[in-house]
Amino acid sequence: MTKLVNENKIYWDEHLFIMLFSYKTTYKIITGYTPYQLVYGLHPLMSTKYVVPVASQNERNNTLVKVLTSSIIELEKLQEARMQVAETIKIHHWNRTLWNQQKNLKKQFSFGDYVLWFPKGNKSHLGKFTRKWFGPYKV
Repeated sequence: MTKLVNENKIYWDEHLFIMLFSYKTTYKIITGYTPYQLVYGLHPLMSTKYVVPVASQNERNNTLVKVLTSSIIELEKLQEARMQVAETIKIHHWNRTLWNQQKNLKKQFSFGDYVLWFPKGNKSHLGKFTRKWFGPYKV
């Protein structure tokens, strides 16, 4: 957004549609789809794809039937894709929960272990290379 607006940062609202469209059409790794595909069930039409062919009346009727049947098939596929994405997100959430639980295990100390002490009330920042931990202390 900052690359599109001017120095005074006015007229940012003129670029909001472009930014939202860009976000909605970006492929997301976790879901395997774009947000646009999950909402509308279609790949978005980019401005370079707006080529409209001219057809006769019979071709229009045949294409209308084909379009309607393909739309029904696409809607069925969309529901399946949404279910797969929901399952993928649940699995991803579960994996993150397990990772957090493993990372945040309570430490059990026994007598004779060496530990470091970090004073939590110490808010002063003395620099990048100063010691923030004290110790080692024997339990």
